[in-house]
Amino acid sequence: MVAGAFGAYIPKDGIKLIPDLVIIPLLAFDMHGYRMGYGGGFYDRSSNKYRR
Repeated sequence: MVAGAFGAYIPKDGIKLIPDLVIIPLLAFDMHGYRMGYGGGFYDRSSNKYRR
């Protein structure tokens, strides 16, 4: 493990895993399937990487 962004430790070899399940807080979904929630869109930007 090595120190990464914001001081969080990340694997040294950089292996990336794709999760089978992600739990994301939300308020609701709109009619187009977009998440409506609180905050600055961090979950939305992160979850776009895993869309199939």
